[in-house]
Amino acid sequence: MRIKIKFISLFIISLIAVISTDGLIAQNDNYFAVYFIDKGNTKYNASEILSSRALGNRIRNEVIIDDSDFPVAVEYISAVAAETGCEPVMSSKWLNCTVFSGKGIDIEAIRKHDFVKKVESFSYNRNNDKIISRQEINPVDVTIEVSNHPEKGRAFDYGASGAQYRLLNGTKLHDMGYTGTGVLIAVLDDGFFRVNELAGFQHLYFGNNIYETINFINDDNLFSVGTHGMTVFSLLGAYISGVMIGTAPTASFLLYKTEDADSESLLEEYAWVTAAERADSCGVDIITSSLVYTTMDDPAESHKYTDMDGATCVVTLGAEAAASKGILVINSAGNHGLDEWHYIGAPADGTNVVAVGGVHADSTTWLDSSRGPTADGRIKPDICAQSCAVVLLDPISGSGTFTMSGTSFCAPVIAGFAACLMQAHPHASTAEIKSSIYYSANKCSNPDNDYGRGIPNFYRAYNVCGLEDFSEDESATAAIKVFPNPAGQKLFIQSEDDDIVRVRIMNISGGILTDYYFNNEINVTVDINGLKCGTYLVSVVDKTGHMFTKKIIKSR
Repeated sequence: MRIKIKFISLFIISLIAVISTDGLIAQNDNYFAVYFIDKGNTKYNASEILSSRALGNRIRNEVIIDDSDFPVAVEYISAVAAETGCEPVMSSKWLNCTVFSGKGIDIEAIRKHDFVKKVESFSYNRNNDKIISRQEINPVDVTIEVSNHPEKGRAFDYGASGAQYRLLNGTKLHDMGYTGTGVLIAVLDDGFFRVNELAGFQHLYFGNNIYETINFINDDNLFSVGTHGMTVFSLLGAYISGVMIGTAPTASFLLYKTEDADSESLLEEYAWVTAAERADSCGVDIITSSLVYTTMDDPAESHKYTDMDGATCVVTLGAEAAASKGILVINSAGNHGLDEWHYIGAPADGTNVVAVGGVHADSTTWLDSSRGPTADGRIKPDICAQSCAVVLLDPISGSGTFTMSGTSFCAPVIAGFAACLMQAHPHASTAEIKSSIYYSANKCSNPDNDYGRGIPNFYRAYNVCGLEDFSEDESATAAIKVFPNPAGQKLFIQSEDDDIVRVRIMNISGGILTDYYFNNEINVTVDINGLKCGTYLVSVVDKTGHMFTKKIIKSR
C-alpha cells in the first residue's frame, strides 16, 4: 500500500480533486501463485536474460549468475494453463513461480504435479481495469548519457527544499558536482502523475533520462495516476532552480507502477517483485520504494507481526533477492508508529533492505514513524531522514511546492544521495556504498528501534567509502589495531588506551552478527571460529562512544 501520510498543507484539497472514483465497479477475482521445484529443461545464455549493464554490475559486486536468474520454465506454465484454462498473469524467476487468474480452480489437483512445489491462492478486489499479463520481457541495454548536468560543480538554489537535504549533509556532494549522473534508479510506486508534463521533470523527460515506464498491475496510463509516486519522485529528480531540486537530478530512472491505490492484495507484492526483476535485468543500481504491506482487503490474507522476520512476505523475499544481486534496495519504514500495529511493514523487514524511518527537522524522532524490532529481533529502521513537513513538488502546477509528512519521503531522499555516492565512487561495491552510509550515521555505535543508526552524514560517507579502515575521528585509526588479517580462529584487538568497551562483528552489508562487551580493556581477543570464510567488518567502540571499523577476511 501507499504509506499513510500525515498532511501538513491545505493543498490536500487540490490533491483529492485530482482523483475521481465515478463509474468504478468493484469486483472480486481469484488468483493463485504456483511455485515450481526447478527451472525445467530450458537453458539460456547470460546475455539473453541480463543486459550488458546488468552483467557489469554483477562483476563489480562479485555476484555469480545462478539458477535464480533464469526464467520460469515455459513448459510448467503451459501445463498449468492448459489444465486450468487460466491465464498466466506474471512470473517471478527469483521466487520461481507464476501467478494465474481464474475462479473455481481445483488447487489440490495442481499440487499433485511433480514439478509443483506449492500453490497459494488469494483474492484481488479491483476496479474494472484490465490486468496486463507480464511474462518474460527481454532486457533492455541502458546506455546512459552523462552530458545532462544542470549545474555541475556549482551551488544549487534549492528554494524551500534545501533544509531537508542539509540535515543529511548531502548538498556538499552536489557542490562537488555529484548529482547522480550515470546511476540507474528504479522507482516503484502507484503511478507518476504528469511527470511527462510538469516543468520540474522536463530536464529528465526530454533529456532521455527516463529510460522505461511499465505498469505491472493494470492498464492505467501511469502518467495519469499516482500523485503519491509523483511527489516521491520529485525528491529524486525534480529540478527548478530557486523552487525545488531533487537529490539526484541528473540520474537515470525506471518508473514502474506496481501499486493499485484502490486495492490491497498480494498481487501487488508479486507485481513489486516482477518489477524489481525487470529493473535488475536492465542493470539497475538502486531500487527505491515507498510502499509498505501489512493489511490486505481480505483480513485472512493480512500479514501478522510474526511475518515481519525478513523471510516470509512475498515482497520481502523479492527485495532480499534483489539485494543479493548487488542492488541497493531502499524502502520506507511506514507510518504506523502511533497505531496498534506500530512496527515496520514488508519489505522494510528485510535483513538487507535499507529501511528508512522518519525524524523531524530538528532530528528528533517522528512518533508516527514505524519502528522495530523485527519478529526475529533485529533492529529496524536502519537509518532515518526527515519525514515531517517535507517540501515536495506541486503535482498540479509542477512549478511550486507544498509540504506533507510521511516516511514515504525518506526513502527517495536517501536513494538520491546514495546515487551521488555511486557516481563519486564508481568502482565501489554496493555493499561498500551501503556500509559507508550506515557508518556515517549519528547513532551508528548505539542503534535502537526508534532511530536505527540515526541520520546519515553523506559527506562523511563520501570520505570513508571504499576505505579499509574508517572511524569517527582520525586518531582512532592509529590508536587501535585489529590483527591478524586474514584471520583464522581468533581476532586480536589492541588499543593504546585501556578503553575498549565493545567489539561488534558484522557482515559486509553492515548486518550485526555478534556483539562482545568489555570493561575498558587494552587488549581483547574475539573468537571468530564460527564464522564462514569471507569478508567481514569489525567495529571497535571505546568508552567515549567513538567507533573504529576495519574490514577483515576470515580465511579458514
